[in-house]
Amino acid sequence: MDEGFEHKIGMLACGQFSSKSYYCANYGQGTLVVTIDDDRIPEIEMDKVEKVLTCFPQLIGGISVHHKKCVP
Repeated sequence: MDEGFEHKIGMLACGQFSSKSYYCANYGQGTLVVTIDDDRIPEIEMDKVEKVLTCFPQLIGGISVHHKKCVP
């Protein structure tokens, strides 16, 4: 796997499961990625266009994804 792959999986899992964060636990033979959802974690401000303009190009540049299907 590419370096940082587990973080890409963590971000995708957070989106899929509507979680606020993730944790990568390296156990020697691999890495377990878990999502974390707790009221003490601040909500992500989804209404800020600036975040989409910076994060989305990073996403489509880092993994193979059909980007036209990602945004409704």
